[in-house]
Amino acid sequence: MTVPISTFPGRPRPLTKGSDILTPAQWGEVCSRLRLSERELEVVVGVFDDLKEAAIASRLGISAHTVHTHLERLYRKLGVNGRGRMIIEVLAEHLLASRRADQ
Repeated sequence: MTVPISTFPGRPRPLTKGSDILTPAQWGEVCSRLRLSERELEVVVGVFDDLKEAAIASRLGISAHTVHTHLERLYRKLGVNGRGRMIIEVLAEHLLASRRADQ
């Protein structure tokens, strides 16, 4: 018999978007520590929400080509070569900073 996971007590609330993993204040801290512009941060949030370039462009009111350019610059700035690695770097920066703050 399989028990649906939704029946387990204390089950965490599912995220509605990937970007919900951090609060707006935490996003601001990550942006500052990684020296990201506000627009770069908006693109990163779109990546966390698993949006394609065209959807990020539509959300931000810019062209898909501009989103692509922002992504290339973000990859260089963070020293990564793709979206998955960028997500890991952003989360790692947040976790390391949180750990330093707790010490």
